[in-house]
Formats: sequence, C-alpha cells, structure tokens
Amino acid sequence: MSLTMPPNKTFEGDFTAINNMLMDGENFSFARFSDGEVFMMQGQEIVMAADHCKVKGQVHRMAYAEDDHKHFDPSQHDFYRQKLVDSFVHRQHNYIKGISCRCCIGQKDFDWQLDLIKQGYDDIDQEHLSWSNLMINANYFRFIKEMTPVFKTKKIVFTVNKNASLAELEFDIVKDFRVGKNCIVNDYGLIDIMEKWIGDNDIKNHLFLFAASSLSNMAIHRLYSKYPENTYMDIGSSLNPFMPGIGSRRNYMRQINTGRINYKKCVW
Repeated sequence: MSLTMPPNKTFEGDFTAINNMLMDGENFSFARFSDGEVFMMQGQEIVMAADHCKVKGQVHRMAYAEDDHKHFDPSQHDFYRQKLVDSFVHRQHNYIKGISCRCCIGQKDFDWQLDLIKQGYDDIDQEHLSWSNLMINANYFRFIKEMTPVFKTKKIVFTVNKNASLAELEFDIVKDFRVGKNCIVNDYGLIDIMEKWIGDNDIKNHLFLFAASSLSNMAIHRLYSKYPENTYMDIGSSLNPFMPGIGSRRNYMRQINTGRINYKKCVW
C-alpha cells in the first residue's frame, strides 16, 4: 500500500505554524530532505560540477557555481549516507522534517521516503512532517517578507560557505561556522566543534541557521538531540542573494524582484 500525506498538510499552514513558533520563542528544529537527500539516502551517486551534474545515473550539462559543487560517491561515502538516514528517521518533540513532494520527485521516490521514515514504527509521525519546499520556490516570497524579519529579533548562529560575506545581513550574528566545497563529506568534523561550543558556552535560546547542504541535516539531528534548548533551521541557499561572495542562485531567487514568482502548486 502506498502511504499518502493527510490532505490538511499544506505549505501555507505549516509555514504559518513554524513562523509562529519562531515569534513565540518555542524551540524546534527543521531539516529539509529534498531530492538530493532522497537520492543520497538511496545510495545513488550525485555530482554537481562546473559543467555538468549526475543524478539517478544520468549526466546533464548544467553549470554550478563553485560553492555549490558536490560529489557523493556511495562506494566511498556510506558513513555519511547512514548519518543522513539517522537524521531522517529520528523522532523527537518539535523535530520537524521537511520531505519531498511527490510531484517533485515522483510517486515511486515519494513512497520510498515514507517507507523509510516509517521504519520500525506503525506510523509516519505525520505530526512532525512538513515539506522541503517550505521556504523556497513559490514560498520564497513569504520567507523573505515574513520570516526573515523574525530572524532579526534573534541571536543567530550561522553555518555557511566560507566565501559568503555576512556584512549585508541585518542579523545579530553572534557566531558563524564556515564550510567549504563538498561539505557533506569534507566538513563533517565541524559538528563536533559546534557541539563543544554550545556546551562550553551554555548556549540557549539561539537560532542556528544552516546553509550547508546535507551536512545541515546531520548537524541539526545531532545538535537538537543533545541541546534542544535552541532552534535549528535548515534554510538551504535562501539567503544567497544577500551574501556577496556566493555564486549559487536559484531561478525563484532571481524572480523575486520581478514579480514573476512561479506559483506552482505541489501535490500532497
């Protein structure tokens, strides 16, 4: 039997609920499991390079900025695949997982992720499931207009690419941790450093933002498990347009100032 999400699970409702939690100071975590994370958990090779990408065994001619380069080789990197799976199946109060929509990854992979998330349980933990697209694509305008102003009221800890300039962000950034290329593999040890910093400094009620590919999921899992007195959010590349030094741009980011936002409605 194919598992399906309940009809009341909408982007609009979940976005409002999470933004309200932020405004109210209720600590939680939000990790995004987009198509790349699904394919990685399936053990498929992923390449994002200067002139091509490889996914699901197919090579496509596409250009990626240097800060977006990645290579996950399942024959060498199974440790990181398992850590990502651990973050996906973990259950905890206010540990929210944004999954991929069936119209974005297809019915087969949609069902596959729900079968995995149910592993060892009798349900899919729908109370703690949301959508990986919650703050991007057609929801990006709401993210910029409604959620980033709330960020400005928080003490921020930001994990982001080493080339990003934070000077134009109007946030109270008390600490930043930096990652480089292919951080999924190369920067896993950063999680130990972050964990120690939180413990040594008794950090509580801070907002941790992550823009570090699948490493974000692994870090959020570990840190929220041990230190749930903070909020941890995977924001992907959503702040890239406001950080000089970062070349990666998505189409919806380029559209926000034109008024031509793609309001594609995903299928639950």
